Amino acid sequence: MFYLLLPILAGVFWAVCYTFMEQSLQNVSIATWYFVGGVVSILISLLLLPKMTGSGVDIKPLLKKEIFIVLVVAIVSAKIADMSIAFALTKSPATFVAFGEISYVLFVPFVALFIFKDNQITAHTMGGGLVVFLGISILLFGQLKGKADSNALNMAQEDAPVTLAVAETGHMVD
Repeated sequence: MFYLLLPILAGVFWAVCYTFMEQSLQNVSIATWYFVGGVVSILISLLLLPKMTGSGVDIKPLLKKEIFIVLVVAIVSAKIADMSIAFALTKSPATFVAFGEISYVLFVPFVALFIFKDNQITAHTMGGGLVVFLGISILLFGQLKGKADSNALNMAQEDAPVTLAVAETGHMVD
């Protein structure tokens, strides 16, 4: 039963990751972030995981072409997703990036169906996906509207001294 709580635990740690990653990327490059992450991954895979799982690194299954291809696609797609998040965090707040990234739940059932012929689409997944999609749409619209309102406010503030000068003198001041 504990395994059902692991995705929620992962969510808590992703929240920690996003907020700390946003702060880190203000001071280090994405390349540095990946280098340190790679070193940590190697240490975890060699030192910690064998003790936790009872098995170490085993490359024998990778000798089968289909297993190797699936593994490579999974790792490359994870790195592309991770880099997308890293680049997004350099321009957007962690909260916005996290809500956008959660859209992956919309795509998992379709990828499973079209690539592996594993139909995970049910009324519950479609209903939950619709709720997620609506939430993301509301957030995206709010973020875009907030930027537009913020840009309008900034432009108004830039024009404010001119407007004030016109009001005080009755004519435009250069």
